[in-house]
Amino acid sequence: MKWIGQHIWDFVSRFRNTIILQPKDQTNTDDYAQLDVDPDGGITFATFDAAGTDANVRANIDGAFTLTTAAGSLNSTNINSEEVNIASSVSNKPLLNVTSTHTDTDKSAELKFIKDADNVADGENLGLISFYGDNDAGTPEVINYANVLAEAADMTDGQEAGKLTLNVAVYNGTSTPGIIIDGDTNVDEQVNVTIGSGEGSVTTIAGPLNIASTLVMDESGLVAVANQSSITGVGTITSGEWRGTAIASAYLDADTAHYSAQKQLTYYMFKDALDADKHYVGLQEADAESENSTNKNLPMLAPFAGKLLKVFLRATTDISTKTLTWTLETQAAGSNTGAAPSVVGTKAGAGCTNQTMTTYDFTTGVTGDNIIDAGDTIQLALESDSSIADTTYYITCLWEWNLS
Repeated sequence: MKWIGQHIWDFVSRFRNTIILQPKDQTNTDDYAQLDVDPDGGITFATFDAAGTDANVRANIDGAFTLTTAAGSLNSTNINSEEVNIASSVSNKPLLNVTSTHTDTDKSAELKFIKDADNVADGENLGLISFYGDNDAGTPEVINYANVLAEAADMTDGQEAGKLTLNVAVYNGTSTPGIIIDGDTNVDEQVNVTIGSGEGSVTTIAGPLNIASTLVMDESGLVAVANQSSITGVGTITSGEWRGTAIASAYLDADTAHYSAQKQLTYYMFKDALDADKHYVGLQEADAESENSTNKNLPMLAPFAGKLLKVFLRATTDISTKTLTWTLETQAAGSNTGAAPSVVGTKAGAGCTNQTMTTYDFTTGVTGDNIIDAGDTIQLALESDSSIADTTYYITCLWEWNLS
């Protein structure tokens, strides 16, 4: 202790009891600071404000502030407070440095969040790092623009799994997951990752895409794996060359040219007054319709298996208000040739005008089917839901034959 006067003396002062500090003009003895020393040399500094919680501790330091504890893993600095604030007006400050000086290559400094609750449950929040800033409202509002959230996805003993979510504020300021890393898969060494939010989200990969060390797509977006097995659906392929095996007819639509099949057009004409009775079209000669299904001019022979794809019609009378029903009938091999045929499928639709062509598609909306077996004799019938006066009908049929 130094006494300033005519001379200066240096003393070492020792206090064996509690030290009480009060402002010299303080009249309320209930407001004070207290310094205690325990037998091991430890110091407890406490402040007391009898009327409230204004007994603050401030350190106004003209220089660096250093807090050093003895070395060792059991020594620590504890702060029991609801909030710790660090502020600075200097550019690129404040800066929080956590430095480790050891040389262990598999060890480092750590920023640890601990949720030590008595009732931990699945989905429990363990730690949150948030990033806030102003918006441009007239009176700026503080907005949470991004945050990183860690959770205990599964806290079951022996099955512990974590979840990490990277959230950002979207268009309306709502915090929305951009990346979710979820270890709650019930499978060891498996982690599920979700990227983006909503169908419009775009995920951009700057370089090549590798899956399990295999290059799948290069940086220009081209598929790099030669054998693409089990592809069940693709978009429009606008270029390239097919060099694989033949595509089966079953996987091609009715208008696609088939390698192992042949399409054939046949043409017919007859004049008659139609009604609700079947009129069979003569498939062997012109103007040979008949209401008798066993008429010799009606059937034609199918040497190969095939299908009736479409029937095209024009007429000399406007019959667009009528409903016409076409019937595909066959007489299967094994039955007596020339006997009455059996119905395979029917297709109904409005008639044509006397200036237009109408198409009846036997590949869709058919009652029954349009399939013809090899060796069948084929017949085609037409009827109307109401009477039609004498009219000339021009008919073209499109068939498909399997030549494989």
